[in-house]
Amino acid sequence: MERWIVHLDADAFFASVEQAADARLRGRPVAVGGQRRGIIASASYEARRYGIHTPMPTTLARRLCPSLIVLPPDFEKYERFSRWMFSYAYDFTPEVEQTSIDEGYLDLTAQRRCPAVEIADRLRRIIRDTLKLTVSEGIGSSKLVSQIAAKLHKPAAFHTVPPGRETLFLHPLPVHWLPGVGPGTAARLRAAGLRLIRDVALTPPDQLTCLVGAAALELHRFARGCDDRPIIPHSLPQQSYQQQHTFERDCTDEPHVRAILRQMADTLFARVRSENRSVRTLTVKVTYHDMEEDLASESLEEPTALETDVYGRLDSLLQRAWRRRVALRRISLKLTRIHDGIWSLPLPLTPDAERQTAQARLARAMDALRQQLGRQVLMRGHDLHLRIQPHPHEPAARPDPALPTRGHPTPAPAIPQPFLLLNRSAPPYIPLRVRSCYSFLDATLAPKDIVALAQQYDCPAVAMVDIGNLHGAVAFTEAAREAGIQPVLGVELTVEGAPLILYVESARGYANLCRILSEDLPDPTAPPGPDRPPTPDDTTEELQQEILAGTSVASRQRRNRSRRELEGRTEGLIAVAPDRRCADLFPGRFYLAAAGSAHPAPGDSEPRVLCPPVHYGTPEEQELHLILQSIRTRTLLRQTHPEKHAARRLHFRTPTEMDALGRSLPHWRALGREIAERCRFVLPRGRPQFPSYIPPDGSTPGAFLRQLVQTGLHERYGRRGARTPEGKRVTWPELQARVEEELQVIAAVGYEEYFLVVWDLLQQCRARGIEWITRGSAADSLVCYCLGISNVCPIRFGLYFRRFLNLERMQMHKLPDIDVDFPHDRKDEVVTWLLTRYGPRHAAVVGGFSTFRARAAVAEVAKVLGVAEETVRRITERLPWTLSGFHPTTEDTPGPTSSNSTPPLEEQLRTLPECRDLPLTEEPWRTAVRWGARLEGLPRHPKMHPCGVVLSRQPMDELTPTFRSAKGWPTTHFDMDAVETVGLVKLDILAQAGLSVMRDVRQSLAARGLEVDLQRFTVRRRPFQPTRPHPPSSTPPPPLS
Repeated sequence: MERWIVHLDADAFFASVEQAADARLRGRPVAVGGQRRGIIASASYEARRYGIHTPMPTTLARRLCPSLIVLPPDFEKYERFSRWMFSYAYDFTPEVEQTSIDEGYLDLTAQRRCPAVEIADRLRRIIRDTLKLTVSEGIGSSKLVSQIAAKLHKPAAFHTVPPGRETLFLHPLPVHWLPGVGPGTAARLRAAGLRLIRDVALTPPDQLTCLVGAAALELHRFARGCDDRPIIPHSLPQQSYQQQHTFERDCTDEPHVRAILRQMADTLFARVRSENRSVRTLTVKVTYHDMEEDLASESLEEPTALETDVYGRLDSLLQRAWRRRVALRRISLKLTRIHDGIWSLPLPLTPDAERQTAQARLARAMDALRQQLGRQVLMRGHDLHLRIQPHPHEPAARPDPALPTRGHPTPAPAIPQPFLLLNRSAPPYIPLRVRSCYSFLDATLAPKDIVALAQQYDCPAVAMVDIGNLHGAVAFTEAAREAGIQPVLGVELTVEGAPLILYVESARGYANLCRILSEDLPDPTAPPGPDRPPTPDDTTEELQQEILAGTSVASRQRRNRSRRELEGRTEGLIAVAPDRRCADLFPGRFYLAAAGSAHPAPGDSEPRVLCPPVHYGTPEEQELHLILQSIRTRTLLRQTHPEKHAARRLHFRTPTEMDALGRSLPHWRALGREIAERCRFVLPRGRPQFPSYIPPDGSTPGAFLRQLVQTGLHERYGRRGARTPEGKRVTWPELQARVEEELQVIAAVGYEEYFLVVWDLLQQCRARGIEWITRGSAADSLVCYCLGISNVCPIRFGLYFRRFLNLERMQMHKLPDIDVDFPHDRKDEVVTWLLTRYGPRHAAVVGGFSTFRARAAVAEVAKVLGVAEETVRRITERLPWTLSGFHPTTEDTPGPTSSNSTPPLEEQLRTLPECRDLPLTEEPWRTAVRWGARLEGLPRHPKMHPCGVVLSRQPMDELTPTFRSAKGWPTTHFDMDAVETVGLVKLDILAQAGLSVMRDVRQSLAARGLEVDLQRFTVRRRPFQPTRPHPPSSTPPPPLS
């Protein structure tokens, strides 16, 4: 059967597409030029009349044709026109092979209804009329003949070579028309006297081998017109270069994955160059350890054949494809949208173009050397990385059990001593930048651990400097006070993009620092001055937006602040910063910090403070710190992130290490000592204070309280007295004596206003129709019963009031326990009234912290190690709630096997029936369990106490900073124990769903005519009026008992 092959070739495709898309360009000289390399990629035939061709420098083309229109390439448009053009070919035959974006082959052999020549003519007319593109077509019995026929008389060529006339067509043509004969091969053939294809056909193949090598046989067959290559139906988008890599172990090491990806790019682009092509689209696909897949693609502005052009894009594609925080099982790279290699021809006129030329030349030289001598003969940086570390970096699976662990005792503190800085025999090394675990997922040290480390190295003072908060200030001060070490309170802020460390010098400085850290909302009623909350003009728009958007408190504490937030609030604060942009705000109280390398800049002779950051105790804890950072940034362990500092040494340095670090700073010890001497402020243990209560009758709080109690005593008992549980009668004088005794105890410790505050709150609740129940030891007090705070008679039930009020307890500043329950749907209304009644400067909700429990800690570490969420949930739900009863052993420590007979932690857990079949002894679970045990108890983020509200007479921002909770309420940085230490009064406003249910039932019964009195436990019927008539019941309902 005679074959009919059509070669379809668009004329000046890129330029013709531009003319087809814009009618204004038709008939005018148009060229498409590469923006990066400055060459002409395609020129219309109007432009070619001026001698413009490809590849020609754009500057030369403009000189030849001043009216030349040069357009940037639009590959999306060209690919769209290419699909349209070949879609018409598919209307006539499915046998279409697209060899590039603008040319391909059609096999019309099977077409019987219409001659092949007529079909080819119809096809080119359709493309011309619909797409406004001219194409050249060659028709012959083979790919060889049709291709040469189409290109021989461009543009708009239509050449048919009937079967049997192939040699008559080919033999008169020069040899360069044969496929595979480039300029170099053609020159060798001409030098041997073989100028025409006929000459090659008459030359024996063994002689051609001396000229063209292994291609001699195929070249001889082509010269004789023999070409039986089949049509392979496929389109250009399906052509691709692809390679994948399967990791031996599930991988979370991002640098290792990047190196693998770049190495695959080297291999694939070497293949692209060997075929004289270039690619435009990159696709990175990742397969997770649970076999789920994600991918990301990106198309380049111009095709390229150089891997160095795409290294940076591969990194970004990897980040986009690696969407889940899960370990990778496999990674693949695919190159698509193949183009001719013309786009790899640079213009050697500019430094950038010269560099491109050099890179292309270097790439081909590397390809040749690697093909001849192996890949290892030349290595790039990623090749060297993979050679040094052939396997992904694994986390240290053996945390040192000797380090302080949550739930285990720390070293015993020394005997309390007074703060002495000048007369201590210890070396004057003072750590000035130690972060505690209250920097939230950025440090591992609890305040007591900081003090213990300072004791270990004989530091006379130590500064705890957390990021934007004072959450741990009370615990740190108390631990230092017991150990006899001077505590220095500090905070690190980011101001105008640079770190600024503030140390508290005096009580005034502490109050100013609290105001700086507090997230105050605008209060236009406050008088102007440094103590007022910021007005809308003063408050940064960024902070307001973050609060409204629900950004986490820990994230807001790290925010970038402006200088205006510090102005007027720096008195009593000492500042340390790497530059002087804020020095004018701290006259006489500003110090320059040494750079990270601790070496001063050339010509800089000004003394600098050496304050390297400390985030963990020993170098062995670096891995734990990296895990915390990965949890905070939601990244895998070895993934990079701008907020992660994995490579730095941030442990608590020994005096020897500090000496080495500060060897070029002769004054670092003196400056540190000077700062510690100036920061003598120690957070005091405050006496409980109450908000100022002014009685409505103008009397004193004590007199008004006595009046209310006496009135309540008459209302509760009258003159009849009361009876004990045994039936013994308590007379009126005895009741008076007990009330007087309680009032004397209250007056002795000055707690009258506390009871008046609670009474005032409940009076407002009664007026608003909000019911309550008082729980706890307050029911033991006859004063509470007379004030209406409690409705339980302590005489009738024989309650011991000294359990609630006794002089010894109150002299220790332990507040009476008055817990009030409200309906759960009105509890927020009560809290809002309290905050409004006393204002944000005298009332706030008590803060608290969410801490890691065992299951959550193990789960988070597992996620950092790349385990999928579903797998994490399935394993951790069977772990115990706490690991504090299980102790890591010295077997977990790297080195020789310990003689300790205690089994490792994961082995201890497997003794539990629930954990017996869990893979806790396998990686990554072995590591997750051991590091999770270290995380248990660490604070994860600040939160609001569910029921505590604090009130104070002194402004709140002089005692504690506040942040805004999710409900918008001011919330203290201190937790429930710390607020009592500084003297704040806590009220427990609790939510009780049972009260809501009882209220709703009473209202439902009331709608049916039944009134329930919960105080007297009675039910009274009243006439029932139905909302609509209904037949009366023949039998009345029985009375309720």
